[in-house]
Amino acid sequence: MKKLIENNLFGDGLVRIDQSILVDRYNNCLDDIGISKTNLSSFHIDKWGWSPEIANEKQNQDYLSFGFANPFGIIITPDQKTASIYHPFHSFDWDLMDSIFSTYGAQIADITTQFGLWFELDQELSTYRSPQDLLLLNTIEIKFYTPTNIIPHVRNQKKLIREFYDTPNGWANHELLDQLIDSATNHGDLRNRNFDIPPLNYSKLENFYTRAFGGLYVLNLAENKKLLIREDNNSTLSGELTHNHIEFNINDPQLFEFLHKQNIIKNDLNFFKTDIFSVINLKDQLLLDLVIKHLPEEEIDLRSDRKKNKYIHLLTSENNVDDDFYALEEIAVRLRRNDNLKIENYSSNIQRALSYPNPKFGRQEKIVLWSLISKMSPLQDALLMYLFDKNSFFASYQTWEEAKKDWVIDLIKEHKKHMFRYKINKN
Repeated sequence: MKKLIENNLFGDGLVRIDQSILVDRYNNCLDDIGISKTNLSSFHIDKWGWSPEIANEKQNQDYLSFGFANPFGIIITPDQKTASIYHPFHSFDWDLMDSIFSTYGAQIADITTQFGLWFELDQELSTYRSPQDLLLLNTIEIKFYTPTNIIPHVRNQKKLIREFYDTPNGWANHELLDQLIDSATNHGDLRNRNFDIPPLNYSKLENFYTRAFGGLYVLNLAENKKLLIREDNNSTLSGELTHNHIEFNINDPQLFEFLHKQNIIKNDLNFFKTDIFSVINLKDQLLLDLVIKHLPEEEIDLRSDRKKNKYIHLLTSENNVDDDFYALEEIAVRLRRNDNLKIENYSSNIQRALSYPNPKFGRQEKIVLWSLISKMSPLQDALLMYLFDKNSFFASYQTWEEAKKDWVIDLIKEHKKHMFRYKINKN
């Protein structure tokens, strides 16, 4: 991971926590939740409040949860608003955190001048007993707390003040006055503090991915029924269409055909006439893998067509070039010529690898579907993985040869920002 960190591809967008007062506030939140404190004096946190260093210390990547049905987040600085999320529970976590900061930005800024803030996601389920429980999610209530429990005290003090002013002869009500004095003595003058954060309902749960049960996609894009896709491939109902919902294992060959027939994904090659780069990029990654496997002595340089031709010549002479490589090469050439191409003329691998979400879908749906397509593709696209399936990317990265790591890092650095926007916005 060192190279990813040095190139700002891991750790970029994290917030450094190295002041003792902020470390203490983070620990107070952990303790209030019921999680053991960290012994670290400095660490980084993401937008959610998750820390890679603390996760390593605890040897638990999911330390901010009591199971997937009970995740917690921690906010100790407004700087987290612009941070990244590195270990999401769900694909909607980015949008959920954006909702928190956009709705309660003023309260967060005020509270974190003195306290840490933590929240829990109330999903009305104490635990997920089966993957089908995810189909019940409709609305999540986000509840906020501080270790000092200041939020209910703010509400109580402001209620007492309203009662003091609204009640005739309120100044003569000694019991009310005693309560006001007691509140001010114990918690300070809270009249002008923006500490009150009511629960926030989040309901954008039609289509999402969760890491629960080894990875699940919950989609409401098929006709009449919800669709559950299991990454662990443990469904005994895969492909059966007679139940109240539809389940597929992600490795079920019928899944691709189902998604295509339901118009959830498409693979019209004419779509790539304005995105030839994605075809060439996939072809280059295939070539890269072949060179590393069969020509380990060669210094890899895919920026030069002359070098590429040399590699292809050497590989071809030993019959080490896959048909998929030649197919991608042909498609790229014919796209440049503006030929009318039919995906049916190419292999199943190509049909899956050159799939894309139905352009009619919105941003959130496309993000989830690009993640699914990346996992389903038999041809690994490192750029697509990094953009939409970072957990898989980081896991795969650890297994690569140094030459591939270097090439992929350069690829991502050059294209990650504009390609993410392009993949999401292209119609």
